[in-house]
Amino acid sequence: MVSDILFGKTGPRGGQHDGLMQTLARSAVRTIGSSVGREIVRGMLGSIFGGGKRR
Repeated sequence: MVSDILFGKTGPRGGQHDGLMQTLARSAVRTIGSSVGREIVRGMLGSIFGGGKRR
């Protein structure tokens, strides 16, 4: 029962139900990916528009 909650289980028709660990891992990967993507876009736009000058 506890392992089903943590690691997920297979439903009666073969469908996979995610567990808590899989949900947390997916959320962490999404957060890291979006922040890396944001930094890449900021770097590209900064190099194109010559940003970086702050007051």
